[in-house]
Amino acid sequence: MQVEYVDQDFFNAWVPHWFNDQRGRIERAQNAGYQFVDESEVIGLGGQDLHANNNEGSQVSMVVTGPVDGNPEVTAYLMKIKKEWYDEDQLTKLKKRQQGEAMIHEGQAGGVAVENVYGNVSAETRRYKPN
Repeated sequence: MQVEYVDQDFFNAWVPHWFNDQRGRIERAQNAGYQFVDESEVIGLGGQDLHANNNEGSQVSMVVTGPVDGNPEVTAYLMKIKKEWYDEDQLTKLKKRQQGEAMIHEGQAGGVAVENVYGNVSAETRRYKPN
């Protein structure tokens, strides 16, 4: 969904994300530092109304699925987090992933040595090499 923001520098300060209002995702997002994007911050949603539902608040939202098989419709809310916090979170995730990859390359899984029963296979030997 293409969102047009009033402030052209929005992305220098914030990272937006759509969250479906189901299974506590909105509450978890708020606990992680996300805030609702207010309709005053947005010009439009790719030609659609700011509220493609019956939301009476000023939060930007849209219905993403209608009632199906007895399940209620799902509304997604546009939320934002400070870019500084988002970047810190991404760096933390990257470091954890790199640690896990290093452990795998060293033959460790959770600090326990793992026997390689399939022979010596490395990431380099499995890469696709076009002709």
